[in-house]
Amino acid sequence: MKKFLGFLLILAVAAVAVWSAREGGPAATEPAVPETTAEAAVPETTAEVTVPETTEPTTQPPTETVPTPPTDPEAEALRPFLNLGVCRGLDEEHTFVLFFLDDGTSNWSGEEIAAFNGLYLYPAMDFLQTQGETWGMEVNREFFTYSSDVHEGMAYSGVVSPNFQEGGAAADIPDKTAVSLGFDDGWDMYRYLQDFTGTDQVAMLFFLNKPGRSYTIRDQHRDGREELEFSVIFESYPGFSTSATSATIAHELLHLFGAEDYYDPYGDYPRRKALAESQIPDDIMLVTYYNVKDNTLSQATAFTVGWTDQVPEIMENPDWNR
Repeated sequence: MKKFLGFLLILAVAAVAVWSAREGGPAATEPAVPETTAEAAVPETTAEVTVPETTEPTTQPPTETVPTPPTDPEAEALRPFLNLGVCRGLDEEHTFVLFFLDDGTSNWSGEEIAAFNGLYLYPAMDFLQTQGETWGMEVNREFFTYSSDVHEGMAYSGVVSPNFQEGGAAADIPDKTAVSLGFDDGWDMYRYLQDFTGTDQVAMLFFLNKPGRSYTIRDQHRDGREELEFSVIFESYPGFSTSATSATIAHELLHLFGAEDYYDPYGDYPRRKALAESQIPDDIMLVTYYNVKDNTLSQATAFTVGWTDQVPEIMENPDWNR
């Protein structure tokens, strides 16, 4: 009863939505570091966002037939994270749930959330919608939001480290958030969201109002086990006066559905990075620009998230996995 009333209280003032698309343990995924020196124009903030007063999420019905995935095991090996975990692919129906979360060193106000949405979240959604249309996908840019500003007490108990490589990834964010809302743990909250929204795939994004290095934790099990998948996105990147947060949101969101890094954050694929820099230099999984409109979404990235089943030529190069 506590969890039911808690969520109704949130939903009475929260933005409700469903992103749906048709056709086309866990490891922290380091975000692309802004690699451009020229400051792109930051989108002007929009007027204060009016939050619809609704208690029902909306689900957009499928508009196209989902293609049959390729059966070539060599081709499938090129996109190892597609159809793995709770966020299986952007070619399936899904719901995005956004948590604007307080922790021990930061908090959100309603005005700050509205400004963040106008500057960063909406441009990121516009980018994904535009790129989806390029690949024959219909992407609904609406979303479903909870915030500490609306629901008093919803918070992370402790401090989320701004540098996951030094302070560790906050793998317990779903659990601590869920407990603060009256759930037993993250899975309890996740199952509730599945039932409430009527979608199997619930992608959770946790936003912190402080500088930090954003990351994604995704399922890497191939033995039938499931891991909660989610992204942790900070308001800005440390040390930069102009933020590439819009591109970072799109970058991390694509990670949830199978996309991989091309900028080789851990030194595992230096030749892949060189190939990407020479052939797809503006891809969102290689670099994040201040103005996300300067980024592109290549055939390689479209392939990894299920927007196309045609293996891109760049991924057939022997150096791609080196």
